[in-house]
Amino acid sequence: MNISLYIASGGSGDLISAIALSEARNDSALFSSVVWERASLDPHVGPRGMNDIFGLAKESERRLISGKSFIPGGWSPLPQLVEETGIPVFYLDATLGSTGVARQISDLCIAYSIDVVYLVDTGGDVIASGREPGLRSPAIDTLLLAACVESGMPSLVTVIGSGLDGELTSTELASAKKELAPYSEELLPDHIAGRTYSKLSWFPSEASLMTLLAVGGVHGAVDIKSGIDPVRLDEKCAIATNYRTNKVAARNRMVDSIRGSKNFIDVDSALVRFGCTSELSKERKYDINRKSRLIKTISKLDAEAIFDSVNTSATHISLRRIGEILGANKKSGLDSLDKILRSVLENDYLKPILHLDTFRHMSKNCFSGEEKE
Repeated sequence: MNISLYIASGGSGDLISAIALSEARNDSALFSSVVWERASLDPHVGPRGMNDIFGLAKESERRLISGKSFIPGGWSPLPQLVEETGIPVFYLDATLGSTGVARQISDLCIAYSIDVVYLVDTGGDVIASGREPGLRSPAIDTLLLAACVESGMPSLVTVIGSGLDGELTSTELASAKKELAPYSEELLPDHIAGRTYSKLSWFPSEASLMTLLAVGGVHGAVDIKSGIDPVRLDEKCAIATNYRTNKVAARNRMVDSIRGSKNFIDVDSALVRFGCTSELSKERKYDINRKSRLIKTISKLDAEAIFDSVNTSATHISLRRIGEILGANKKSGLDSLDKILRSVLENDYLKPILHLDTFRHMSKNCFSGEEKE
């Protein structure tokens, strides 16, 4: 049986898609990810280095994320993912730059006789050229793409849930796909998507969970963030498109700027010179002390604020977007919001999205007239 290594391209959330794809392919698989969570989950600036993570399991010179792993001062869903699924997730240290990560990938492939590496990205920003105006967070995708090339190991870039991260437009994605000429395509079966969702719907990854829901037949236009168009959930989300890594790297103009980097500071600086906004600077500006509302109930005033703010072309709204509108912008606030939505809407709420018609109906009948915090 072939052995595959699945790398989460943009961060831990891409592991959800990787797990589903591995099950669909019925291959023997190992998984790997960097540890860099949203500032709302972890205030640490930049990716976590090996000395910033406690409880990593040691296997020879390699490190595995375990159920006992934790990051001081923050939270990552990876230990819980490993605890609940039992899958092996190897830690990739992004602080070592593309050269160090390439060495880790090569070492894993040699040690475990890996046949092919899949760099899995939910949404598709990994196939960007680097000049797209909506591209917000290319650092880890670009770093891992460069590392895959530098490792010299056989690899493919897999994109699923095209467009669901809201970074590239449908026109930009179509242009990239045409230019890259896919190596192959496959469909994620709905029964596998459903099984993965039922196990991992708690995971804080909107793009990956929306992909699974779309494969299962939940379709519509979802408002995920202010200032951008709603993303579309449809039958195309089930398509996993595989690209040759060298072609993707050649198209992505950012790759050459960071290839050979020795640390993440070099990566961030190179991307700034390329014209990107520094992701480290953005995190440094994040106010870790800003108040996050802990929602105990949703009032009619809250519902009105949501309807006043939501994109008028949307059929659904995401949990994170509701939190953005209501000021529940940290893990505690989003957890409390998720809890109340589950309590009030029960099966009509499929995390991380809510149908606006359902919400509108429920707001008339279930929500209180005033805040009860």
